[in-house]
This record gives sequence, structure tokens and C-alpha cells, in this order.
Amino acid sequence: MNYGEELDLAKRLARESGEILLELRSSDLKVTRKNDARRTLVSTADEEVSKFLSAELQREFPDYKILDEEQAQHPAWVNAEKCWVIDPLDNTKGYLQGDEHFSVLIGLLHNQQPVLGVTYRPIADELTYSMGDGFYIEQGEGPELARVNSSSELHVLVSGSQQNEELDDILRKLNPDSVRRISGSIKTIEVALGRATAFICPISFEMHHWDYCAPIANLEAAGGRASYLDGSPYDFGQLETVNRRGFLATNGVVHETV
Repeated sequence: MNYGEELDLAKRLARESGEILLELRSSDLKVTRKNDARRTLVSTADEEVSKFLSAELQREFPDYKILDEEQAQHPAWVNAEKCWVIDPLDNTKGYLQGDEHFSVLIGLLHNQQPVLGVTYRPIADELTYSMGDGFYIEQGEGPELARVNSSSELHVLVSGSQQNEELDDILRKLNPDSVRRISGSIKTIEVALGRATAFICPISFEMHHWDYCAPIANLEAAGGRASYLDGSPYDFGQLETVNRRGFLATNGVVHETV
């Protein structure tokens, strides 16, 4: 199927959301914590962009469901024929602390499969997107086709804000050529852009559907591979949005090794 209209809308909304985030960053933001296991931070910036995105997506595609990190969730929506999966502000903690690695994530599921992904990093003005077999980056100029790095070396990305024994054990066993710590779900996009060959999220770190949908669509379009940590395919049909099985995103070459 052709998702050209959806892609054009998602690209425009990602950039406009980024502008909102940059404007709000200098304001007096209200910050609270959610009632989830990690007591995740949420700010008025998250909420404002969430309202904006949900309203625009609903207006343009009223028949599509929306799974939004900041909205009341209906888990069965992921099993609708078409469902937007969005994170209005990925890496809220970093955004509040002045980190550059915060982003807007907009993905589209068709029958539980990610078919379109748009990610936008406002500080770098870096827009990445995919549809079908193509993965593209726009940064100041027109779109450029991007692919994963075909190296067999292990250049690993891990969380910049979380460390624990399980992750340390994985890294000891792998003995990677390099390890870099970055906050946020943009690590999967870094692999898609060829800036690393693997992103590893251990089982003990909780992530959600909205952390994966757009990044997986982009990674796979770039020639990479994504799975749970045991190698089995990620399942967007699971009604519980939280993932407790770990996550692995690679260039495909090193996937079985990890």
C-alpha cells in the first residue's frame, strides 16, 4: 500500500512538534511523575505536544486509532487495522536537563506491522523517515538515502541514564569494539544511520510500543534488524504496551552474534 499522505502529514507534524518543544523548553514547565514502575517524568511540554499531535492525526485520518504515551490507553487499539503509535517527547528527562537527544516519534502500524516511521531531533534539525524499502535523512538540505553500516565490528549503544548488573554482564560477554551511552529511543535510529552497529536494551529495562514503532520501521527500511533480546520478532499485537523481554537493534550483520 502507498502511505504517501500519511508520511507527508507525519513529517510536517514532527517538525511542528519540534518547534513547540523548543519554544516551551525556555518556559516555566510543570513537571510531575507518572504512576508507572519507573516513576517516569512527564512535563507540560509532553502534554502540549501530545494534544497537538493527537488532534491533527485524528482530524486528517479519523478512522485510524492512536496509541500515545501521554493519553489514556486502550490496549486493543494496536490490533486495529491502522494505528498511529506516537511519543510526543522521547527522553523527557534529557529534554528537561538540556540534553540534545530528545525527539518526536511518529509511527504507523498496519495490522500490527510498522509500515511508516518518522523521527525528529529538534536540536540537530534531523528528520529521518521511512516508507517501504527506503530510509531517508533530512538535515538542513533535501532528503538523502541512508543505510546501516555493514561492519561486523561491535560498536554498541546503550542507555545513557540506566546502568545495572545485567547490562554490565552482557557487555562483558560481548567485549565490544566500542560502547557509547545515549539517552532516549533515538539509539535505534543511530544504528539505522550507520553510526553504530548495535543497540542493546536488557530485559530489566522497561520500554514501550511507542519507543519502538517508528524506530523499527526506519531501521528495517535501512537494512537493519530488530528483535527481542532472545532474537524473536517484536510483537506489536501484545496488548500490554510495556516490553519486558529486552530489545536488540542491529545492522543485521552482528545480530546473531549478539
